[in-house]
Amino acid sequence: IPFVITEFSSNYIQGDNGKDIAGRMHDLPDEAAFLVSLIHQKSTASAQVLSYWTFSDVFAEPGFPSHNISFHGTFGLTNIFGVPKPSYRALEMLHTGGEQRLPVYGASTIDLQSDTCHCLPLLNSTHLNLFLHNYAMPGAPIEACNADIRLSGLGFPHKSASGAILRRIDEDHTNPRGYWIKEMGMFSGYPTIQQKKQLKKASEISTSPVSGDVTGPTTLEFKRVSVPTQAVAVLSVPLFS
Repeated sequence: IPFVITEFSSNYIQGDNGKDIAGRMHDLPDEAAFLVSLIHQKSTASAQVLSYWTFSDVFAEPGFPSHNISFHGTFGLTNIFGVPKPSYRALEMLHTGGEQRLPVYGASTIDLQSDTCHCLPLLNSTHLNLFLHNYAMPGAPIEACNADIRLSGLGFPHKSASGAILRRIDEDHTNPRGYWIKEMGMFSGYPTIQQKKQLKKASEISTSPVSGDVTGPTTLEFKRVSVPTQAVAVLSVPLFS
C-alpha cells in the first residue's frame, strides 16, 4: 500500500501574533531549514510522496485573505503577492540539486562540530551539492556551526577549487520578510510595482564564490564554512573543467 502524506508543514499554526514563533515560522528561514532537514531524513523513510501545505498564501480553505499584509505567517511557499519565501527557495535548490544521494565516509569527511548541523550530499550531472542545514524545533537548543569539508574520490579537477559557489538562506540572506521589516518598515497594503520588485529581489537565492584548497590530485578542502542557526548553506562544487 503506498504511503502518501498529502499535507505537511512545520506546524499547524498560521498567523503572526507577534508572540509565538510557530505562527510566523512559515515566512522565516527556519522553514527552509526544516524542509531540508525533513528531506534529509525522508531519504531513508517510507513515505513515497510528501505534499507541502501549501503553495501560496492565497487558498480557499479558511477563506481568502482579508488583509493586504505582505508577510503574516500563512502556510504558503509564496506570499499573497507571489513573492517566494525561504521555503520556496529551499525546495527550488533541492529540485535541481540532484537525485543521487552520496554517503560521506572514508576519504571524504565533513566535520560539522554540532548536534543540530547536518549535511545532505546530492549529485547532479555537473555539481556535487552539499546541503548544510542547521535546524532545531522552536525552543530547543541550537548554535551556529562551522563545517570543515574534505572531498575526495570524485575526480575533482583543480578548477573545482575556484569554481565552487555557496548559496545561503538565513536571517541575512534570501529572506524577503527580513528585508520587508528592516528596509521597508513593514508597510501594509498593496505593494507598488517597485516594492514588489524589491521584495522579489530580496527573495532571490544569495550566491557567492568560495575557494577551496587542493590538497591532493583529486582532493579538495573547504575550511570553516559557517552555518548560522535555523539556516541552510549549499556548497556546490563543479565536477568537470
